[in-house]
Amino acid sequence: MSGARRWCRASRLRSGNLTVHVAEEYSYRFASAVLADPSFAGVLDELKAIISRARVPLLSPSIAARKNKMKQRSVKATKKDPRPRFLLFPVKQAELNASIDREFARSKSIPPWEYHPRAIPEGLGIASDPKVAADCRRLRVQVEVQFGNAARWYADVFKFQLSYSLNVIDAAVLVVPTQKLANFIDDNISYFERVVRELPSAKLSLTLPILVLGVEPDNWNELKSCYDDASERRELASAAKGKPTARIPFAVRIRDEINVVEV
Repeated sequence: MSGARRWCRASRLRSGNLTVHVAEEYSYRFASAVLADPSFAGVLDELKAIISRARVPLLSPSIAARKNKMKQRSVKATKKDPRPRFLLFPVKQAELNASIDREFARSKSIPPWEYHPRAIPEGLGIASDPKVAADCRRLRVQVEVQFGNAARWYADVFKFQLSYSLNVIDAAVLVVPTQKLANFIDDNISYFERVVRELPSAKLSLTLPILVLGVEPDNWNELKSCYDDASERRELASAAKGKPTARIPFAVRIRDEINVVEV
């Protein structure tokens, strides 16, 4: 049904028209120029198309209000509103990764994307651990998609360097959320602005071209609706227990740098 929300997994998740796109790009060691070479024809365009076909899965408001990782943030009490504040994380990180994985699997590229290839391929005369795998690889370009903990992207770029040092790849692409989207996934998530700040400091150890892509929703309305609905349920439940709380507004959560004290 056009415009209708589709509920899945026993109403724990909902998905509508919440698609994502590449909102930011950062070229480390001239990655953009390298990927523009005919040797990598179509790789970047197809990667962006795969990202655009993914869906951002949101917890249903009732589940987000009760079972999602709900953080409490205390701010200085005021006469205007002395209630403790809270914030919610309605985006399901594992399902977001799975959505992009499915789009890679559906790709009809020739040559095809290698799905979860070993960072150290077999047959090179050195140990090859299947647990040390990339997300995808095609035409000597390795891709990592990271919507998890901030520490994970360091492991991702290490795998890039490992494959590059073994002459398996010529360039790499790291896909992460912008901070705006990361704010609705969890605390301490890898995000574009942080990667851009920190990546240049590794110039002496990371010697390959890396293109960093920051993704975020095409339209924030569905996410806002889920956040506001779940927050209202949480406020009502808290009030019913005689312990009233107040949400940190969506407008504050979506800011690049959150300052809860301003609320």
